[in-house]
Amino acid sequence: MSDAPPSSERAAAPRRRPLTVVLASLLALLVLAALAAVLLRGVIARQALEAWLRERGVDAQVRIEGLGPGGAKGRVVLGDAARPDLSVGGVELDYDLVAPWFGRPAGVRVRAVRLRDVVVRARLKDGALSFGRLDRLIEELSARPAGEPAPLPDIDLQRGAILLTTEAGLLRLDGSGVVKDGALQRFDGVVAPASLKADGLAAQIAGGRITARRRGDDLDLSGGIRASEARFGELAGTGLVIDLAARGPLTARGFKGSARVEAAAGGLRAGERRLTGAHLLASAPTLSVVAADGGYRSAGAASLRLSADRADLGEAVAAGLQASATVDRHTGVWGKGGGRAQATWLLSGQIASLAAAEAELSNVRLEAVGSAASDAGGSLTAHGSLSSAGRLTEAGARRWAASLPIIAQEPGYRQAFLAAARGFRLEAPAAELDWRQGAARLELGRAASLRASSGARLSIASHGDAPVFVSRGAGALDAALAGGGMPELSAEVADWRLTEGGLSARGRVRGAFDLTPLDDVAVDAAGRLALAGGRTTFAADRCLTLSVRHVELDANDLTEVKGQACPSGAPMFVAEGAAWRARGAFRAVAFAAPAAEGRVRNASGRFDLAASAGTVTLAAADLIDTAAVPRFAPLRLSGRAVQRGQVWTASAVAGLPGGPQLASAEGRHDLARGVGEARFDTGLLDFAEGGFQATSVTPMAELAGRLNGHARFQGEANWTPRAARSSGRLTLDGLDLDTPAGRIAGARGEVGFASLAPLATLPDQQLRADKLAFFTPLTDLAATFTLTPDQLRLASFTAQAAGGRVLLDPMSVALPAGTTEGVLTLDDVDLNQVVAATNLSEKIRLNAVVDGRLPFSFGPQGLRVANGRLTSVHPGRVYINRDILGGVSAESSPGAPPPQSVNAIQDFAYQAMENLAFETLTAEVSSRDEGRLGLVFQIKGRHDPERAERARLSILDVLRGRAFERRIPLPKGTPIDLTLDTSLNFDELMQAYADAWRRKVEETP
Repeated sequence: MSDAPPSSERAAAPRRRPLTVVLASLLALLVLAALAAVLLRGVIARQALEAWLRERGVDAQVRIEGLGPGGAKGRVVLGDAARPDLSVGGVELDYDLVAPWFGRPAGVRVRAVRLRDVVVRARLKDGALSFGRLDRLIEELSARPAGEPAPLPDIDLQRGAILLTTEAGLLRLDGSGVVKDGALQRFDGVVAPASLKADGLAAQIAGGRITARRRGDDLDLSGGIRASEARFGELAGTGLVIDLAARGPLTARGFKGSARVEAAAGGLRAGERRLTGAHLLASAPTLSVVAADGGYRSAGAASLRLSADRADLGEAVAAGLQASATVDRHTGVWGKGGGRAQATWLLSGQIASLAAAEAELSNVRLEAVGSAASDAGGSLTAHGSLSSAGRLTEAGARRWAASLPIIAQEPGYRQAFLAAARGFRLEAPAAELDWRQGAARLELGRAASLRASSGARLSIASHGDAPVFVSRGAGALDAALAGGGMPELSAEVADWRLTEGGLSARGRVRGAFDLTPLDDVAVDAAGRLALAGGRTTFAADRCLTLSVRHVELDANDLTEVKGQACPSGAPMFVAEGAAWRARGAFRAVAFAAPAAEGRVRNASGRFDLAASAGTVTLAAADLIDTAAVPRFAPLRLSGRAVQRGQVWTASAVAGLPGGPQLASAEGRHDLARGVGEARFDTGLLDFAEGGFQATSVTPMAELAGRLNGHARFQGEANWTPRAARSSGRLTLDGLDLDTPAGRIAGARGEVGFASLAPLATLPDQQLRADKLAFFTPLTDLAATFTLTPDQLRLASFTAQAAGGRVLLDPMSVALPAGTTEGVLTLDDVDLNQVVAATNLSEKIRLNAVVDGRLPFSFGPQGLRVANGRLTSVHPGRVYINRDILGGVSAESSPGAPPPQSVNAIQDFAYQAMENLAFETLTAEVSSRDEGRLGLVFQIKGRHDPERAERARLSILDVLRGRAFERRIPLPKGTPIDLTLDTSLNFDELMQAYADAWRRKVEETP
C-alpha cells in the first residue's frame, strides 16, 4: 500500500459521497484488516494495521479474536475510543488462501463477511456529509485505481446503526441487510424517535422504516416516517405520516421504474392558514432518474390525488377538498445550480364547501388541462371550466348592498340584491389561464355568469380579442346585469386593471334603472370608473345622455325628463357607501310638469349634487304651456336651486324670450317630509297702447283686446305627500280692456284665487268698472262672482244704464261653455236711450221708462229670451215709423164701430203707433224661430198728435161703399187699446255687433 499523500485534485474534492461509496470504503477497510491479520499473524498484524491507520490520521483499535486458514474474527474501533467514528462489535470473514503455485499471486479471496453491532457516526453540516477522521481514508480508498475486478464477497449485516448528527439534532437508523455479488438483496431498517430543533426547523420524529427487497433485476424499496409534530419556517404540521415505495433497477447511474408517495397530516399550518385531515397520493408508473452532466435527468408520467377535510385559509374556510391530477408527460434536469422541468397535465378538483368572510360556495368543481414549466421563472397554461353554487352571508350581502352605487340608494334594488345573494350559480364554461414569470393572463372562450335563483343574472365575456384579466397590465371585458328586480346595466370595458385596494376601468356603460325619486332612468355614459377602498369615482370622457320617465316629487311630479350631463373638470360622480356627489354641466334638458300643465325645454346650466347637499344653476330654459286651454306664451326661465340636508330652496325669474322680465319666484321643498311651497310675483305690469300688451304673455288676453293701465298677479303653491294647493291674487288698477260686450274702462279690484291649477277663485270676489261701451253705455258696473273648475257663479251684477239700473239675478255659467240660463232685471230704464243707441233711432222714439224681467239662455244656439216682460213705470209716448212694422194686428177700442176694411184698420193702427200717448204699456218678449226676437205690446192710451186733424167723409164715397179706401185721420183723443205683435232679427243684430268687436280687436296693434 502506498502512503503517498493524495494529489491536490483529490484534496480539493468535496466530502460529499454517495452512501454506496462510503459503505464500500468501510468494507474495504475491514477486508484489509483481515488480510493483514492472515499474512502477518497476531500482534504483528494488529500493530501494522493500527500504524498504517495512524499514518492517515485515524486512531484505531483492532482486536483479532480468531484467525485460521479459512476465516477470521475480530472487532474494530476507528476514531476516538470514547466516541468512535466506526465501531464493529463483531466481524467474521470467510476466505480462501491463494497459493502462488496456482499461477496467481499469493493472497486471500474473501467469500463472505458477517457484521454485527456496527455503529457509524456521521455529521451533516451546510449540506456536506462527514465521517470525521475517516474522511481522508475514504477519499484515498475510493480514489485508487480499480485494477482488475475481483469477486465481491457476500455481506451479512446483522445489526447496524448510523448515527447522523445534524444542526437540528441526532438521527439514528438501525437495520440489517444482505448484499450478494455487490447487489443489495435485503434491508430492513428502523428510524429511531428523535427530537430535532434548529433555526426554522423543529420536529418530533416518532419513528420510521426502510425496507428493500431484490426481485430479479428490480429492487423493491419502501419506507415511511412518522412525526407527531414538525415545523419548517412558517409551515407546521401534526400527525404527519409519509410512505414511499419504488420498484425498478437501481444502479450507480440512477433509477428506472415506478414510484409511489403517500402522505397524510392530521393538521398543517402556515401562518393563518391551516389544513386538516390532508392526504396526498402520488404515483409514477413510469419514472426515470438517471445521472447526466453532473446532475440528473428525470422523465415519466404520474398521477396525484389530494384530499383534505378542512382548509382554513385566513378569511376563507374550505371543507371536503378533493383534487386529482394526471401528468401524462414530464421531463426535468437537476443539478447543483437547481433544475428545470416541464409537464402536461389534466386536473379535476372539487370542494364541498368554501366559506369566505362574506360568501359561501358549495359543490365547487374545476376541470382543466394544461402544461407547466419551471424554467425562466416558471410558466403555466390551463384550459378548463369552473362551476359552483353559492350565497352571500346576510351581513356580507347587506354590506355589499350598502356600498354599491345605485343599489345602495334604492330600497327596491337593495331587497333584490339581498334576494339574489341568498342563492346563485357560478359558471365559467371555457376559461384559459396563462401564467409566466409571475404574470397572469385570463381569457374567456365563452361568457362566465352568475345566475341567482331570484332571476338576477350577471354575465362577463371577452371584449374582442383582448384578455379578460391581466395581472400586469390592462384587461377588457363586456359585462351585463339584469333580471330579478335588479337594475339593467351593461358595460363595454376596453381597459381595466387592478389597483391597490381596488380597480380602474375605462369604457362605456348603459343602464336602465330606478333611483329614488327617479323612475325608469336610462343612461349612456363613457369614461373611467375607479373603485378603491369602498370609494367609487366616475370621470366622463364625453357628455352622458340621460332620460327619466318620472320624477317623484309628491304632488309636483315631473315626466319625460331627458338631457345631457357633461364633464366640467372634476369627476362627474363620486360615491362612498350611501354618500355620493355628482358634478358637471347640463344641456338640452327637457321635462314635463303635469300638475302645473307645463313643459320645460332647452334647459342648460350646471349642477353640484350630493346625498344631502347640492346646487343647480339654471342658465336658461324655455317654459311651455301644455294646458288644454292655453294660458301663457313660451317663457324664458333662469334661476338657482340649493339643497341643504333634506331641504331644497330655489329662486327663478321668468320673461319673454328676448323681452322684459315678467315674474320672479321662490320655492322650498323638504324631501324628508315631502312638503314644500313656492311664491311668485309679476310685479306691477304697465300696459299701454303701442307698448306692452298681455296678449304677448297669454292667449286668454285676446278677450281683453287692447289693454291700458296696470295689473299685478301674485301667487303661491303649497304641497304635501297627499295633496297640492295653489292660490293667488290678481290686482287691477284702472285697467281699460275690450270685451265682446264692448270696451270696459276703469276696471279695478282684487280677485283672490283659491287654486291656480285648476283655476278657481275664492268665494264672492268683486270687480268694478267705470264704463262698458254697449248698445247703451253701462256705468258704475259692479260684479260679485265665484269661479270654480267647472262653472262661473255670478252672485250679483249691477250697472247704471239709460237713466236706470240693470241687474243680473244670481246665475251659473258652466265650464267649459254650455247652455247658461239667467234673468236680466231692468229698473227705471229709459227705452228711448236704448233705442237711441241703435240704428232704429230715426224710426222709433219711446218716451217710456220701464221695469222689466227678461229670463234668457245663452248657448250654442245664441242668446234666447223666454217669457220676458216689460212694464212702464209711468205714462209716456210712443212713435214708431210704420216702415219697420213687419205685421200688425189691432183691435179697436170697446164701443168703436166695426172696421169695414182691413186696410183702414191697419192705417188706424199705424196712426195710433205714430202718435200714441199711453197710460200703460207692457211688452212680452220671447225669442222666435230663425233668430228673431218677438215683441207683443199691450198699450192703453189715446191718439195724441201734436196737431189735431178733422176727419172728412164724402156722401158719395159712403154711398158707393168706398169711404174707407182712403186715409181717414184718426181723431185726436181717440182711445187706444192696442195689441202690437212684431219681431226683430235679433241674431243678425248681435252678430253684426260681435263682428264689429272682433274687427276692432284684430286691428289693435
